[in-house]
Amino acid sequence: MTALAVPLLLLADEKLDLGIVHRIKSEAFQNSKVMDHMFYLTDVHGPRLTGSPGYKEAADWVVSRLKEYGLANVAEEKWGPFGRGWRNKRFEAHLLAPQYAPIIGFPTAWTESTAGAVIGEPMMTPMTKEADFEKYKGKLKGKIIMIQPMKELAMEMKAPGHR
Repeated sequence: MTALAVPLLLLADEKLDLGIVHRIKSEAFQNSKVMDHMFYLTDVHGPRLTGSPGYKEAADWVVSRLKEYGLANVAEEKWGPFGRGWRNKRFEAHLLAPQYAPIIGFPTAWTESTAGAVIGEPMMTPMTKEADFEKYKGKLKGKIIMIQPMKELAMEMKAPGHR
């Protein structure tokens, strides 16, 4: 592979200007806004499901930022048709018996709200393909279904990531 690359480079018409390359790299490393943008799109305006208020807030932020940078004719465009938006305002789950324990979990996107607390028997229902739905047909009424398998939680001794 290396033997082929050298002759191809010799045939290139354009001379590489390392001064320009170093200026571009210097600008990127000293003045980059990538991490600022990621912060606003993930931490400030996330999560952003299609049609959600978070999605609209993030899109508005991007439009205003691009206009600040001097781009013209920047606008949000409709996509769709799409149904209603969804936002998770509050969720909590607790195991009450045989003894109390908090449950770490999240509702599936676009699930409906409940009219207060729901108490029921939890049922693990890992549905990963269409045929799995038939297996549980008629067995889920009154159950609290959990569709993802439980995960082993190990104590983290080091931060999983950093910025």
